[in-house]
Amino acid sequence: LAQAQAVQKMILNNNELEGTISSDIASLPRLFHLNLADNALTGSIPQDIGNMGKDWAENSKKRKTAIQLDRNNLEGDLPSTIGDIDS
Repeated sequence: LAQAQAVQKMILNNNELEGTISSDIASLPRLFHLNLADNALTGSIPQDIGNMGKDWAENSKKRKTAIQLDRNNLEGDLPSTIGDIDS
């Protein structure tokens, strides 16, 4: 993921993905739409996921961040950075 610096949308819903969500997602500076719904993801949501696309949002006030993680097997509390997302 570290080499995917230009990715703006990552739509991987309903792909039978398994495993955990990589914390590297948060380091993608232009990612403003993440859809991982309807998979078999487990574990917790990375603590810094709310930082996703932060550089992009600061440079383009029209962009809103969207994160879709429903219908997985995630557990734990929502990360506090989710509240930092400007929607």
